[in-house]
Amino acid sequence: MANKLAEQLYNVTVESFGAVCGLYPNPEAGTFSDLKPEFSVQLDFKGPLRGTLVMSSYGDLLSVMAEKMNEGEASLTDLQKKDSLKEMANIICGNILPYVDDPRAVFKIAAPLESTHPEALCQQASAQVVHAVFQTDQGRLDLHLILQP
Repeated sequence: MANKLAEQLYNVTVESFGAVCGLYPNPEAGTFSDLKPEFSVQLDFKGPLRGTLVMSSYGDLLSVMAEKMNEGEASLTDLQKKDSLKEMANIICGNILPYVDDPRAVFKIAAPLESTHPEALCQQASAQVVHAVFQTDQGRLDLHLILQP
C-alpha cells in the first residue's frame, strides 16, 4: 500500500502544482540535495486515521511558487512566500486524504504550521511514512505523509 500511496502523493502534488502554480516536474533537474530546506511546514489531520503531512522546500522553489500564486508579484515578503507553501500543503492534504482511507471519510485538517524539525517527525518508530519528491528546475519539494497506527 505504501508504494501505491507514495505514487498517489506524487500525482496529487504534480496536479496541484500544475493547476495552482503552473509548475511541472523535471526529474532530470539538479537534486538540490546539498541544500538545507528553505522552509518546512506541517499539517495535522484527524479522522478515521490521524497523521501529519510534512513539506520541505529547497532551492528557489518557494520564491517561484509564491510569485506564480500571487499573479507574478516579484516583491513578496518572506511571510507571503511561507503562506504560499502553507496553502499548497492545505491543497495537497485535502487531495490525498481520499486515497488514504474511504473517499467518503471525513477528516479535520488543522491549520498548517512551520515545522522546525521535520526530520524528527518523519522518524517516529510507530508511524507509517510515505515519501514523495516533486522536483523542478527551480528547486525540490520533499513530502512526507506520516500515518499514525
